[in-house]
Amino acid sequence: MSTATGISASFLSLVENDKSDITLGRLMKLASFYDVHVSDLLPPGVGRDPIVIRADDRRHIFSPSEGIDIHLLGPDSERRMLPLLAEFAPGARAAEMSEHEGEEYLFVVSGKVSFEIEGHEPVELEDGDGAYYRADRPHRVTALGPGRACVFFVASPPHL
Repeated sequence: MSTATGISASFLSLVENDKSDITLGRLMKLASFYDVHVSDLLPPGVGRDPIVIRADDRRHIFSPSEGIDIHLLGPDSERRMLPLLAEFAPGARAAEMSEHEGEEYLFVVSGKVSFEIEGHEPVELEDGDGAYYRADRPHRVTALGPGRACVFFVASPPHL
């Protein structure tokens, strides 16, 4: 497994024993290796309605070392798209560039971010700006400025 994912067994032991934090990129690599979605690893939402997802029912993933909190806005990963809301602490960014099959759309709800995608210069995006791109190209978002940034993502097909 460590050869396929680049993640050592000793590091995973630290994570399992709550002595280290795992980045979202590494978590995605592990999920891909085991052929599951990251969202499948989270406890199910408490809501019972298959259509309406209440704010209190949302599942989320928090990466303290990266300063990113991702809220899954859909009921599960068995759909054609996956809507996410990511909250970035000031200066936060994913430790690794992300890449996966399909397409992705991002919309800056609040704050200011830098959007990097392989083959292009980084672009600053602010409230109301968006980007639509092939997700198999390495990409990353970094929060800019003194405040938090909130970004809405839609991935198709689901990858998280």
